[in-house]
Amino acid sequence: MSAQPTRSRDESDAAMSSTSSTNRRRTGALSTIHADLSGLSQGFLPIFTPGRRDAGAQSTLAARRALDEFTDDMKPFVERVLKPIPRSDQRRWGRFYIRGLLLTPGRKTVTRIVQELAAPPADQSLQQFINQSPWDWRPVRRELADMMQRLVSPEAWVVQPAFFPKSGDRSVGVTRQFVPPLAKLLNCQAAMSLWLAGPEWGVPVDWRLVVPASWANDAKRRADVGMPEEATAEEQWETAIELVAMAVPNIQVREQRATMEKM
Repeated sequence: MSAQPTRSRDESDAAMSSTSSTNRRRTGALSTIHADLSGLSQGFLPIFTPGRRDAGAQSTLAARRALDEFTDDMKPFVERVLKPIPRSDQRRWGRFYIRGLLLTPGRKTVTRIVQELAAPPADQSLQQFINQSPWDWRPVRRELADMMQRLVSPEAWVVQPAFFPKSGDRSVGVTRQFVPPLAKLLNCQAAMSLWLAGPEWGVPVDWRLVVPASWANDAKRRADVGMPEEATAEEQWETAIELVAMAVPNIQVREQRATMEKM
C-alpha cells in the first residue's frame, strides 16, 4: 500500500511518485510501506482501502496493549530497515511513522497518526519527514529485501498489480480505469508490486506507481504534485519488467523465474 496540503497530495502519492526518479531523492520508502501493511492486514488483497477498526474490540485497553506489544516486538526489524538512513533524526521519525501506521485506525494521514500517538507538536516535523526530507529510499528497500530473502527462502518472483481507490482527481496518477479483481471501472491509482514467494508465504520487497499518459503529458499536473522529470508514462507490464530487472542482480532466488498476475 497525511495532513492534506491544498493540492491534496497524500503520503502514498508522494511515495509512489518518488520511486519513478533515479536522481531526485524522496521519502518514498516508508510512505509506501503504508500500502503494503494495509495489504498484509487484509490477506494480500490487491485492493487497498482505508482500514476499519472494530469499534467494540479495538476500543478496549487489552486490544490497544496487544498492538503496543506487537510494535515493540518489531523494534529490531524497524531498526535494521532504517539503518541505511544517515541522520538520527530521520530514523527517529521513521520509527514514529511506522508505529503510527500500525496503531492508527482508518486513514493513515499525518494528522491522524500524530493524534493517535498523542504528540501534537510532531505534526509539522512528521510532515516534513514524509514529503520533504531528502534521503535515499533505495538502500532502505534493499535492506528490506535482504531481510525477507533470509526469512522466506524464495523460489520465485511474483509481480502483482495493486489499486488504490480515490475519491478525487488530484492524487498522483489517479485515473478512471478497469480493476480486474473487482471487474469494474474505478477511480484509482495503479501500481506494481514485486514479491518474494516461498513455499509458505510471500512478501513485497519493491513497488512502484504506474504513471498514465494523462499525467505524464500534463505539465500543470506534474508541477502541482512535484513529479520528477524522469517520470514518464508506462504500461503496467513495462513497470513490472523494470522492477524485476532491478531486483534480480541483488537478490538470490532459487529459480530465477517470475510470475505475473493477469491484468
